[in-house]
Amino acid sequence: MNRNREKKLQQMEIETSHLYLHMQNLKRNFRLPFQLNEIGFIHDHPRTSITTSGMLELCLRLGSNEEFAVDRFGKETYRCRFPHVCLKPPDLLHTISITQPRDAVYFKYAPELAESMRAAGLLTPPYCWEFTLTSEINNLLQEVRDLFGKVYEYGVVDRLDLLAIELFQRLLVMRNAQKSGEIVDVRIQRIASHLRMNFREPPDLDELLRHNGISRRNFYRCWNSVFDQSPGEYLRELKLEEAFRLLRDTNLPIWMISQRLGFGSTSYFCLLFKQRYNQTPQGFRRNFSASH
Repeated sequence: MNRNREKKLQQMEIETSHLYLHMQNLKRNFRLPFQLNEIGFIHDHPRTSITTSGMLELCLRLGSNEEFAVDRFGKETYRCRFPHVCLKPPDLLHTISITQPRDAVYFKYAPELAESMRAAGLLTPPYCWEFTLTSEINNLLQEVRDLFGKVYEYGVVDRLDLLAIELFQRLLVMRNAQKSGEIVDVRIQRIASHLRMNFREPPDLDELLRHNGISRRNFYRCWNSVFDQSPGEYLRELKLEEAFRLLRDTNLPIWMISQRLGFGSTSYFCLLFKQRYNQTPQGFRRNFSASH
């Protein structure tokens, strides 16, 4: 027991303002491509002014009394409100001046991973951008924090590697949406995901909207800014895609597929299927069987 405690203390140092975990020598159970070197949670980062390079890091700056953070990468200067992301490539000089304490979370990688991260689309400019601290991102950060004291349990280090990449991906999606002007209401994303997972059952739209805190009027306005189809057309398309799969991969009778997917009647289902795929369900199944 004492030996385990000593090992943990070697890997994790806890101070009043900084909790960090060195991970280079921790055992992995899987050969994941982007393995972390270090994770850290900083509370009240002290005032400082510094120029660094050779560091590969994803940093989430969560809050500060400063109105803006100013970062300079090479000749490019970024000015961001909190919360925001600072992505630090190892081949650029990074200059920062901190005038007020701030809270942050960072994920460090070996600088040698820079080229493979660029090839994967994870290390491209802009290097600083503001983001919304959604419940999904907050939950991911909390899971990272919860796993700190469990790094000797099977699979935990690999899980931390995966959580970091999931955060990376979510934050980059936010950044790219901001660049293209496509700021998507997270409530619409949740509702669309719910419909995709439960398209076989008639949705209780009022309950779904109430659960996500959005009115009918705002829902349709926001939905139309994201999707070319109405919610009804979106559901119908999902059902037809599933019907296509069932006709191709199963021997279920056509009437049963229609009933299972809630089309109301077999004739109506056949009409919609022909409009979508230019052949009847029976003709599609017959042609598919003949060609395979």
